Amino acid sequence: MARSVLLAAVLAVGASAEGAAAGEDAERTGPFGPAFGDNAYRSEVRDEGAPDADDFVGPLAAGETLSVSIRAARGSALRPGLALFDPAGAERTPMLRESADGSGVSFRRFQADRTGRWLVRILGRDETEGAYEVRFRVSPPRGRRTVRVRVGGGAPLVAVVPFEAGRGSALSLSLRTPPSPLPPYLEVIDPAGRPIPEAAGLLERER
Repeated sequence: MARSVLLAAVLAVGASAEGAAAGEDAERTGPFGPAFGDNAYRSEVRDEGAPDADDFVGPLAAGETLSVSIRAARGSALRPGLALFDPAGAERTPMLRESADGSGVSFRRFQADRTGRWLVRILGRDETEGAYEVRFRVSPPRGRRTVRVRVGGGAPLVAVVPFEAGRGSALSLSLRTPPSPLPPYLEVIDPAGRPIPEAAGLLERER
């Protein structure tokens, strides 16, 4: 950044308020199901007159990775099946790993290419049913993203740096500037353009 009377940086989630509103509407209307993240569930697939399937839904930001592992419970006849759907409802199931006896299925580090609510569907293959345990893990993108912007000195006095995030995403930020009479001012704003006041209390200035 160039030295100027005022240095400012604004972080924005998403590309525009219009896109954010559409995303919020999609989140309110579905899909629905127990939330996945870094957690696990025990459940069962039962055929009660119609094929059964369990849906789990969670937010993923573009670049985050999802790993899912399913194992049939001891004594269960279930041969678990697994499918993944993106926020638009398109099936995006990656290559699956299946155990030798068919009682387990998994995939690792599938990287989301769009931000929104993703859905994991669990079902019984070959008309099997029974209890199972599923484990989820969501990991942040690998590596750091570095952005260089110029503020002041003939450039605009405010720099906007968009980034992808969903509900529950974690942001780590380090801002470095040349020496200046005034410290930089920074805001984190949501997709609708509203500042997030809690973010200011998390900032720690290096002396």
